[in-house]
Amino acid sequence: MLKEFLQAWSGGNLRRRAFQNAKDMFQLDRDMFQRATRHVFEADDMEAVRRLDKQVNEKEIETRKLVIEHLTLNPRHDTSSCLSLITVVKDLERIGDYSKSIAKLKDMNGGSLPDDLWTQNFRRIADVIVARLDSAATAFIQADEELARNVLVNHKQVSADCKSVIERLIEDESVTSRQAVVYTLLSRYLKRVNAHTSNIITTVSNPFHLVGRKYYEFEDDE
Repeated sequence: MLKEFLQAWSGGNLRRRAFQNAKDMFQLDRDMFQRATRHVFEADDMEAVRRLDKQVNEKEIETRKLVIEHLTLNPRHDTSSCLSLITVVKDLERIGDYSKSIAKLKDMNGGSLPDDLWTQNFRRIADVIVARLDSAATAFIQADEELARNVLVNHKQVSADCKSVIERLIEDESVTSRQAVVYTLLSRYLKRVNAHTSNIITTVSNPFHLVGRKYYEFEDDE
């Protein structure tokens, strides 16, 4: 879907800057997500999370301005690809928001989450999401449709793992009320990061009118 745009991205300053911003946002999001999960589990990285979130937001705003300026100067020129780029940076901005929300759970919990079976499971899910973010970045930057379709396959499992947390929490009487709330929110935030990652991947695998739709064949992700 993005091949035309990617083939031409070096041909104009506005497009080149917009696409570079999107590439930068992938790396910022990856770093931010990893710092946010480390923060809630063990480290003290909140200031870094806030700094990265600000950078992500600034990149999204600048990218939208660049794309609109490009379309104003070049009406009817690769419009669908430009709209897809705006969709991608919006999803990347939302990943940043959810990463910051994950980090804030540390204060809600009154400190780092305990190193129990629940957090071990959350760490495993977070590692899978980081790998998906890496693959999404590669698929997008290289316009690799085959990689995009392959990455979409594991959307269902990650989403199901997050959803099952709430079902299992109800049966675990050893978890305090505060922990249950924090774990429920953490599972929800991880699920949404996973969903926004899949949205990004569909800009490569799908035509514009089906962006964000392909992976919904697996489940209702609301």
